[in-house]
Amino acid sequence: MGRKTTKIILIGLWSVLLCVLLWAGLCDFVIPDTLALATGEEIPSYPCISLVYEEENGGELGQAQTMSARLFGVVSLKKIEVKDYSGLRLVPSGQTLGVRLTADGVCVVGIAEVEGEGKHQSPAAAAGLAPKDMILAVNDSPVRTVADVKAIVESSGGAPLKIRYQRGAETRETTLTPLKCATDGKYKTGMWIKDSATGIGTVTFVDPRTGEFGALGHGVCDEGGVLLPLSRGVVTDAVVSDVVKGKKGTPGELHGYLKPGKTGVLTKNTECGVFGAFAIPPTGEALPIGTRTEIKTGKATLRTMLDGAAPTDYEIEIVQIQFNYVDYEDASVESRKVYEVCEKHGKPVIVMEPVKGGSLV
Repeated sequence: MGRKTTKIILIGLWSVLLCVLLWAGLCDFVIPDTLALATGEEIPSYPCISLVYEEENGGELGQAQTMSARLFGVVSLKKIEVKDYSGLRLVPSGQTLGVRLTADGVCVVGIAEVEGEGKHQSPAAAAGLAPKDMILAVNDSPVRTVADVKAIVESSGGAPLKIRYQRGAETRETTLTPLKCATDGKYKTGMWIKDSATGIGTVTFVDPRTGEFGALGHGVCDEGGVLLPLSRGVVTDAVVSDVVKGKKGTPGELHGYLKPGKTGVLTKNTECGVFGAFAIPPTGEALPIGTRTEIKTGKATLRTMLDGAAPTDYEIEIVQIQFNYVDYEDASVESRKVYEVCEKHGKPVIVMEPVKGGSLV
């Protein structure tokens, strides 16, 4: 075999290997890491790629199983977590619920001055803290309640305190020196803080088998719009006393109050809503779940509870579908047009509004 022929063969082999690597990289990007299958939905197919369950035995409803994506059925490219929800039936609720959520920290809702002896100043402002910050730890001790912070500050004797806090998605540290208040003789920081969020929302669905539910359709956020890390939370019954109609630039609101007692717990706070479980699952007709590709524009039914003791069905019209959330304040966002359509037809927009307030420490 001549040197020229060998060179051509090597170039050919390297070209094939390069193409395979490029294809494998492209497939790794295109093929998802997780996959959820609803009733009537099939496992997607990809050119030259086989998706194979690693175990032959099917799992329970919604239980995660592992599939292997194999190039030409041989070369393993990646593992995929698959949850099969075929046959799952959920109750579309519309029930109103109250939410009490405690975060992994305390939220700064305001900055104030402390009246010291001969001077007024704000130790919190001097430390660079601002409203919407989330205090995570003081002197390396995690804080989850107003009482936690108050105890450390008042026993500090005016010594500098190391504060670890979250601003937006960034975790920072600063030093704060409490000031002795001339009024009551206690050391203070000049921060208004709160340790929980409370509000009213609507249950989207309930699993009649387990009592698990999803609600709100959006996460509960701090004053800065950052998702609150859930420490613990409970749900209660709630009564809607008033509905504030939305106007251009001002979303509507549900007004009401939370009933005493606890009807369930919260387990997750996510961008898609809050999730938890009821102690006693509400009753109702369970329906097969659909996929987002089945959502169409046109007439539909909205189930919600605006007054009375039970949810009511209302006829609505879906004018636009967005599969990915985008900020309403962005001028290029299409959801602004949706809001204008709602306003044109005199339809209210309802959102959850946490109760504001706080304690001065």
